[in-house]
Amino acid sequence: MADVIIGQSNIGSVVKQCEMDDPDSDDEAEDDDDVFGVSSVVSLTHKKDNECVQQFKSFLIDKCAISSPESQEKLLSALNKHVGFIVNERFINIPPQMSVPLFKSLQNEIDSHCKAKNFNFDFFLLICKVFKLKPEQKKGKKKKGGKTQEEELYSNPEEEIITKNAWLTYDYDVSSERDTALAGSWDEDDDELSPWRRVVVLPSNALDDIVVSIHNTYAQENV
Repeated sequence: MADVIIGQSNIGSVVKQCEMDDPDSDDEAEDDDDVFGVSSVVSLTHKKDNECVQQFKSFLIDKCAISSPESQEKLLSALNKHVGFIVNERFINIPPQMSVPLFKSLQNEIDSHCKAKNFNFDFFLLICKVFKLKPEQKKGKKKKGGKTQEEELYSNPEEEIITKNAWLTYDYDVSSERDTALAGSWDEDDDELSPWRRVVVLPSNALDDIVVSIHNTYAQENV
């Protein structure tokens, strides 16, 4: 999938550190691979013959069948339409304010290419990193000051806004594939959170409102 994303030179953005030009620096020594985030969209329909896309779609269907069998029919109906897989990845310490220009740029690029069949989407699909309290931890866990610990956190907070516009969602547990972890903002007395993935399918016409909501939520906040 990484090769597919890289091969799309006409859409997508990367987050890199911008350094001042140093006339004494050795250009050959600079590392051009220091990418801290990426935003893009891949047409699962236009790329349907690509092996990695076929594997990805089978993976989504299998996870849905296990974790949310009642949602499988809706997922299959969406995958039979024109679906764009939104890639929204960045290092965990990069603030959500960065999502404002990334999603605006992605929206503009999709709009500029929408007349082309490979970007005229019916649905978008996104996989969010979500961290949840374990069931035994949910019983009124109190932090210092009497506050209750949040039961789930998004690694990328703006994806909570996206999820609110979802046509379909289902979660699958990945705690067996990686260590239990903390995510987002936490206090020292917080319980550790288990990693999950949330598959979000939304109608393509919801993107404009989502971009506006992300802008209104994060554009004025201090980084």
